[in-house]
Amino acid sequence: MIDLVQKRHPQLDCDVYVVPNSILMEMSEGDKCVSFVNVPDDNGAFQLFISAEVPYYGLIELIAHESSHMVTYGDEADDHGEAWEKEFDTIHDIWEQNQKDKEKAHKEAEEK
Repeated sequence: MIDLVQKRHPQLDCDVYVVPNSILMEMSEGDKCVSFVNVPDDNGAFQLFISAEVPYYGLIELIAHESSHMVTYGDEADDHGEAWEKEFDTIHDIWEQNQKDKEKAHKEAEEK
């Protein structure tokens, strides 16, 4: 998922960290969350913190969600607004097409 987002937005600079849930609770000032995006003051890379407790099958949705925040950062006051939703849907569409392409290639390879 991350590589698909980076192909779509090569200017996006992001470091990803997997951390204990207790650290996320501190960063989010006590709000219960499984991920957190930090925007550095110096316009450096975004920092995506993901709870080590997130099951692997939840990572795709979570990365699509947080990547949409990074891509639309500064575009709107409502951080789940129209621009965010459009980006989130587009990332999902690209992911689904990528999965279909992989399945097709795998079937074709098996038939040879």
